[in-house]
Amino acid sequence: RDADIDAPEGWDTRRETLAGQVIAILDTGIAKTHEDLAANLWTGSGGIHGYDAINGDNDPEDDNGHGTHVAGIIGAAGNNGIGVSGVAWKTSLMAVKMLDSTGTGSTDQELAAYNWVLQKKKEGVNIVAVNASYGGGGSTPAAKNAIEALGDRGILFVAAAGNDGENNDTNPQYPASYSLPNVLSV
Repeated sequence: RDADIDAPEGWDTRRETLAGQVIAILDTGIAKTHEDLAANLWTGSGGIHGYDAINGDNDPEDDNGHGTHVAGIIGAAGNNGIGVSGVAWKTSLMAVKMLDSTGTGSTDQELAAYNWVLQKKKEGVNIVAVNASYGGGGSTPAAKNAIEALGDRGILFVAAAGNDGENNDTNPQYPASYSLPNVLSV
């Protein structure tokens, strides 16, 4: 059935993102001392690694584990004899915590995360993609507009379609089901 992503074949072509490209992980944060992720964390002015919309500060430490897990799939350092290898062995992961220790968040926290990413892009950070491994809430015009604004700045928005085997065309899951050109539903 070949339902995997063929990472080993892809690694024959490229193992890292282009220099300066940043991927924003909108989730429960990222464990900043994780041995497979620390070298790939984005670092901004003042030494920050991202934003915490739950606590309103610049310390997006993961207190759930999901964001760290997702970050590992995307960008765990590869071929180092530790843990796993991410799709990109060398990359720049920006932690944006918008979900709390139970994995939940509000629309206000979601919008704060989108706006923070958009502001960083406007400040010159080369954010090329957002990973959004969450969903289940309904559609809101404010969230759709914010995701569209990210797209207007050239940011791909990769959103989880869900893990329940449902048809998103008949049972939409948001943000994955927004009909926007920058949304990639997976």
